[in-house]
Amino acid sequence: MADVISRAAALGAINDYKNSMMHLKPFEINRIVDIYALIKDAPAADAAPVRHGQWTIKSNNRTDVTFAESIWEPVYTCSACGLSTESYVRFDEPTMPEDADFWHYCPNCGAKMDKDQ
Repeated sequence: MADVISRAAALGAINDYKNSMMHLKPFEINRIVDIYALIKDAPAADAAPVRHGQWTIKSNNRTDVTFAESIWEPVYTCSACGLSTESYVRFDEPTMPEDADFWHYCPNCGAKMDKDQ
């Protein structure tokens, strides 16, 4: 994934550098001015801000007649968009996110699942 930087910050840094270097020769100043123009005229990236979320967990707790045990059917919900999805059936209660083999991003909204719980 490409880095996205602030054009204004980059142009400001170039100006600050040029103004702080009084010993520069004319051809060096011209190169700095050329770099400034290249950055100023470069096309803008179409970037969206990163959304952050976390998986919350609920259970459809039921008793399996065959095994006579309580079975957790965890339902995971994205805190950013509300997408609910089931994972695998378990015989014990899962804790998030360490023992759940689940997505690090929401497949619906693209939120990165890194928010503290």
